[in-house]
Amino acid sequence: MSSMLKVGGSADMLGQSQFVETRVVENSSFTQQSVRFNLPKSGILDNNCYVTLSMTAADISQNFNLFSGISSVIETATLYHENTVITQTRNVNSLMALKNWYRNPSKRKQCMNTRIGSFTDFMVQESVNGTKGQYSLDKAIKGISQSGNNFVVDGAFDIGTSAATTPEFRIYLQDLFPMMSQIQLPLGLLGQFALVLDFAQDFAGERVSPVKGAVFTSGNNIVADKCKMVCDLIYFDNKLDEQPVMERLEEELKKGISLTFTDNVSVKVGSAFKKINPAVTAGTKQADDITHLLGLNNQVCRRIFAAVTPTPDFVAGRPSNPLAGNCCSEGTQAMDEEVQLTINNQPVYPSPVNLDCKTWNELSQAFPTPFKAGVGLTSWEGQVFESGPTKYNMDISQCFGTDRTLHGHAFNTLNGVAHYYGFNLTKDVNSNDSMNGSAIGNQPVNVRMSRGRTNQQSKAYDLYAWAECERQLSMKDDQVFVSGA
Repeated sequence: MSSMLKVGGSADMLGQSQFVETRVVENSSFTQQSVRFNLPKSGILDNNCYVTLSMTAADISQNFNLFSGISSVIETATLYHENTVITQTRNVNSLMALKNWYRNPSKRKQCMNTRIGSFTDFMVQESVNGTKGQYSLDKAIKGISQSGNNFVVDGAFDIGTSAATTPEFRIYLQDLFPMMSQIQLPLGLLGQFALVLDFAQDFAGERVSPVKGAVFTSGNNIVADKCKMVCDLIYFDNKLDEQPVMERLEEELKKGISLTFTDNVSVKVGSAFKKINPAVTAGTKQADDITHLLGLNNQVCRRIFAAVTPTPDFVAGRPSNPLAGNCCSEGTQAMDEEVQLTINNQPVYPSPVNLDCKTWNELSQAFPTPFKAGVGLTSWEGQVFESGPTKYNMDISQCFGTDRTLHGHAFNTLNGVAHYYGFNLTKDVNSNDSMNGSAIGNQPVNVRMSRGRTNQQSKAYDLYAWAECERQLSMKDDQVFVSGA
């Protein structure tokens, strides 16, 4: 984040007196489909900028999706300079649910619950029937209480039915755009920047999911008066014997500055795995092999993430998962999956990734920190029957049981719902140097997935993919150019 300050500041960064102004920016336009914020035209934008969001439920039976909270309401986030797109992330809600698992558990259960209203931490607890080693929500999470065998979200964290009773959350721009943790923008020298958030449709599992026994009801609305942006703007004191920092920066901009950042390229394939009808015979499995193009021609790609999400039934009002909503990725109960990525007509792996533990290992290498989700969430290992007429079916005596519930839904509905995919293509996962990824030629990237389909997994599945690709941000005078897109 020091690149812009080094351009305008002294080499040793000593003797410079800087101060920070925190400014609240009202939205310039708002509907239930999108909101726009015009960023200030002064100072240097720090990376602590965030948007406050609040939402009211149609009725008391609607709740936030467990792993994504308020971030479920954002479908697309776009940063503009004048009328030019600088960076954009699509399918934000699913991507934020994925990346939330990389955070330290202590931060997830003490910060993310109050920041976005998500709950992602579990403990080992003996079941009501005396089964040891089963998962349940961690009782140390702030905002969760246990009432008998049912866990409930406390009122201060739960979505309300009016603006006066619903909590306010915040989403940081660095969680929406990798760029915001890599580059500081000199807003005072470059014309008008704007942030546009496109909201997810008010369908089952998109913004909210219903409690057990209730139906999804539309009318879950973002509160316009609470939708604001909060920015930290950096300024420098001018010294009598020194050229002002912003003046030096302006001189450098006249010569031209080029900085490296990354952007998310998103692909969604609806019903990538087709529904099998009639369903697979109980006790058997059926091989299903798919190959899809991700494009990415002529890009420098650093990492690729993917999710395989059960296709929600919007007509019937059924989300992908009763607790996680449409922000999850489900593994296969047959546990015979194979995944291969092909770049420049060459396979990334000598042989396909073919075990859940290998999938988790690759996922953990795709980011600077490991993927921190328990095996009951990332795999069906030990959670299905191994023989007999119900082979491959869910075994309720394993990781997640049925004796404890959240919003009335048994915990075993969370079996294998954090089975994500990650491919590390960087030379150094911690570096932001140019050409730190894999250069892709004219041949498109394609992903091949093979998984066994079972009686309980004969439904359709959507494929989401996000590729983090390099861009060059060139600034000259008051013009901004983006190359690499």
